[in-house]
Amino acid sequence: MVNGVVALVEVSRGAEQLLKAVLFAGGGKRDLGVGWLVRHIGGAARRAAGAVGRLGWAVAVFYRMRGFANKVSGMRPLLYTALGYAMAGPGDLSLRALNAVAVAGLLAFFGAYGNYWDWRLQDEHNGTRAAVAGYELSERTAFLLTLAPWGVILPLLALEAGGGASGTALGLFAVMASLGLGYIGPLLRLKIRPGGFLITPTVAVLLFLQAYALQGGAWSLGLLAFCGLLGLYQCQAEMLHLVDDHLHEDAGASAASIEQLRAWLRRLPRLSFVGAMAAALVHPLFLNTAVWALVRDRALRRLPVERASPVRRALWHPVWSGYEFLIYAVIGARHAGTFL
Repeated sequence: MVNGVVALVEVSRGAEQLLKAVLFAGGGKRDLGVGWLVRHIGGAARRAAGAVGRLGWAVAVFYRMRGFANKVSGMRPLLYTALGYAMAGPGDLSLRALNAVAVAGLLAFFGAYGNYWDWRLQDEHNGTRAAVAGYELSERTAFLLTLAPWGVILPLLALEAGGGASGTALGLFAVMASLGLGYIGPLLRLKIRPGGFLITPTVAVLLFLQAYALQGGAWSLGLLAFCGLLGLYQCQAEMLHLVDDHLHEDAGASAASIEQLRAWLRRLPRLSFVGAMAAALVHPLFLNTAVWALVRDRALRRLPVERASPVRRALWHPVWSGYEFLIYAVIGARHAGTFL
């Protein structure tokens, strides 16, 4: 709050100086000159821009729209929404835009709400804590701000319901919100429970399905096989996350040892390979996953565990092999998801 007030004071001072310049420049009382005007207008503008920039940074890290310390941006799962749109084929662009903003709002809520409770329960230094300290917010104000995205989400969902969104898509949105609350909230706090790491892959699959079913996409055995492979892929991402937490000695790190996590991390590409070979019986295009699973397996076997943090941020690194889903998206968009 203090920083925002300081910015307003600086802007008002600059405006006052500009007004004096205009009044005196032609009155003969004081010859301030063009140079004086330029310097003082420029100074006021720079101070205002700096204040706006700091506020924008605080909002971005509070809602985890950008990474902070060892945490990656909470907006990355929007890629699963984009994948669902591509695989479903052509659709209503306005409805998809409304849904994408609603999903982004949900992810912003997850980011702020999760960071808030990680700070309060685990004394974690994260973006929400930094923003609270920088603007001298009370705990109550910070908590209420974590709920602010719902002021956008609920009206958008109402517009979607009236604009032709399927009941399945709206229901899946509610399921995702419920899982997120159970995962990060203080009542259940599933993230620290045995098997809680499976919530994140589940939500990733639901993000894809919610976007795919927005206008009633067809369900099939191929779709279920794809969801299984997508879930295994996100399990690998979650294992990288847990390894990263251990490396940074995070208070909420998994109870499993880093050796156990690394062993599972190396098994997952092999499970994906086996799953993809089985799914290829439904459609040969699933061999795409089999190939990239081998790429990931080789990359993980060569990856020193201490490099998990930078690799976790590089989506096109062979450990991620994001090209796999880019291929699915392109083919799905060209053929309206008919291969599923």
